[in-house]
Amino acid sequence: MQMSRPVLPDESLPLNTAESSALGPLLAYGRAHASQLIRFVLIGAGVMSMNLALLYCLRALTRLPDPVAVAVVYVFGTVIHFSAHRWITYGVQDRPIRPQGLRYAVMLVCNFLILQALVALGARLSISPYIAFMGSTGCTMVFNFLVMTHFVFARRHRLSGLPGAVVDILRERGVTEGSSVLLLTDGPPLSHGHRRVPQYQLTRGVVGEAAALASRGGFAAVVLNLPDTRMNELERILATIAPVLPQGVTLVATLGERRIDRDSAHLLLLRSGYDRVWIHSHRRTLCVSARRAAPANAVRTCSIIVPVYNERNTFPELMRMLLAKPLDHLGLEREIILVESNSTDGSRELVAGFAATPGIKILYQDRPRGKGNAVRAGLAVATGDIVLIQDADLEYDVNDYDVLLEPLLAGRAAFVLGARHGGRLRMRRFQEQKVLGEALNVAHVLLAGFINVLYGQSMKDPFTMFKVFRRECVYGLQFECNKFDFDHELVIKLVLKGYRPLEIPVNYCARSFSQGKKISFFRDPPGLIAADLKYRVRRLRPRFE
Repeated sequence: MQMSRPVLPDESLPLNTAESSALGPLLAYGRAHASQLIRFVLIGAGVMSMNLALLYCLRALTRLPDPVAVAVVYVFGTVIHFSAHRWITYGVQDRPIRPQGLRYAVMLVCNFLILQALVALGARLSISPYIAFMGSTGCTMVFNFLVMTHFVFARRHRLSGLPGAVVDILRERGVTEGSSVLLLTDGPPLSHGHRRVPQYQLTRGVVGEAAALASRGGFAAVVLNLPDTRMNELERILATIAPVLPQGVTLVATLGERRIDRDSAHLLLLRSGYDRVWIHSHRRTLCVSARRAAPANAVRTCSIIVPVYNERNTFPELMRMLLAKPLDHLGLEREIILVESNSTDGSRELVAGFAATPGIKILYQDRPRGKGNAVRAGLAVATGDIVLIQDADLEYDVNDYDVLLEPLLAGRAAFVLGARHGGRLRMRRFQEQKVLGEALNVAHVLLAGFINVLYGQSMKDPFTMFKVFRRECVYGLQFECNKFDFDHELVIKLVLKGYRPLEIPVNYCARSFSQGKKISFFRDPPGLIAADLKYRVRRLRPRFE
């Protein structure tokens, strides 16, 4: 990688320099890539000599018309030129800019037209076809150089600027105008140092200088413009700058969407010491914003949210199992959040009996607003690093906590779903209502297929109650559903935000409607489908603090 010395503020270039003139890109490209241009000329001359020899053989041995002979020579030369051009233009650069097939095809067509036009003109003027061929080859070389300068060097110019999408993200993140912003790119920028831009005081540099520049301090945000960077390179860059960035600094990275997927970007930032992550997609560019997090606590906390409404028969046993379930072997402390929705069967009094128990928070609602509303209330007061949702009806086994939490603790996933019976079809078997149980199984398959088609997923059990995720995952999300449609809303919005759920088989003992199951077979499905469709057409917008 080409390294450049940072320029201090008093050395910054004026805005109106020779670089801004019409010849600026050509001159700058020539200075930056002199050896590359020499290769370009030498190999171009070599290819032209080979083409002239082939043209002579074709005209002497086959007596082909000049336009046909020139076309054959051009096809032969293109095969050699393509590999040579890739080596000259892209291979010698430490950070190559990949060629685009359509642009290269257009260049080849233009070269062919120039070649044929000049050969035809030479025939009209009684000029030797060899001289005409040499002249046309020189013209195509000049044309190729100009095109190469425009697409390669102009892109470097864009890399050294602050994209408009990034400016919008910085504003959304609360970075005020006039703040100092550090811009790091994966190639040599046009100019180093501080330059006044309409929105921010910008300092430019390359990623090789990241630690030195970031250690100066005083930056409100760091912008990484890395469209050609792969995952392992991004991880190295983040590890380099993380130790020198103070808590609260905003990080924005523009990445190639084909090189780094959303879920991997989320996990990498979370592992690298950043929080409040959000993915902003702009065409083929993946824009990721985050904030430098505070140092992680030695012991993490798991918040277990338990909505309770008319669960008098099962709630005491659930609490006995919860309090007896150890999490310290996983390095976790426990925070139990009970959300009681004004039950009518005595559950409220049972919940109140745990008011003095350490590690338990109790929220009392004045009336039942739905399971989704209760879970949302629990999320609002949860302080744990990991959130786990647990129903109070004993359908799910608390002994499955270990397998659900392990991927999050190991950094392999940020969002886990406990798939009931591995997501198999017949997960509900009611002894007294067998037909209704089978109908619910079929409805589950249809709804799961519907949501998978809408959102491009392959989830087996997206509606499971066992949803376990890092609390950071819901940052910036706004929830609005109050009933069972919240199960759909939570999964959908996490998927839209960029998280890919990891499904793990869990135990499940379904209870029938006669045993207290609360979902309605006829009333709730229309609301579930409506939520699936609504969030498909509605753009997910973040709410930053």
